[in-house]
Amino acid sequence: MPQTSPANAHHGTAMSGSPSCAVDVLLLGRAFGFSVLVVLLFAAPVWALGLVPQDGVPFFAAGIGASLVAALLAICVHGRFLDARAPAALNNDARLLAGRLQALLAVAFGVKLAVLVLGVVVLRQIGVKFEALATFCITFAAVSLVCQLATAGYLSRAVNHRVNRAPAAPRNAGTENAAERSGRPAEQDHQP
Repeated sequence: MPQTSPANAHHGTAMSGSPSCAVDVLLLGRAFGFSVLVVLLFAAPVWALGLVPQDGVPFFAAGIGASLVAALLAICVHGRFLDARAPAALNNDARLLAGRLQALLAVAFGVKLAVLVLGVVVLRQIGVKFEALATFCITFAAVSLVCQLATAGYLSRAVNHRVNRAPAAPRNAGTENAAERSGRPAEQDHQP
């Protein structure tokens, strides 16, 4: 049965029911959908303006498709960083948290690189000429970059939105601070 974490309870979104992972699958799906939309908004004018040679259009499309598959796999890896329970153990150690993020980004990069190499190997095996292979590779690289930027931007805004909307726990439960006693609004602490 899907569970809802306190961090996403106000969105009403379900997380994976897996006991080892508490990732908001709907958030990751929306991030991927947003990146696909951004890619299509960039790719459609490139194709419509004739910037891709007519005989290179299938390889242009293959580069987009392969990059979107790689982006989907990378988003699944990025979801491990957004695991609701994983960062909780690392909250007080920025070095461990940064190391975890770097490792997950490296794995996601490795996934993208593996998909690119696999695509090149398959295209070389079927006898594709260099020009078409270059179209595939350049398209893959461009779409991969656009997907990464769009996904990172979407996830960053979503996570920041959650943090800003989450109710802040009082620092000293049961006691009033000076601002509350004087009737002034208390300043909120900003946590990184």
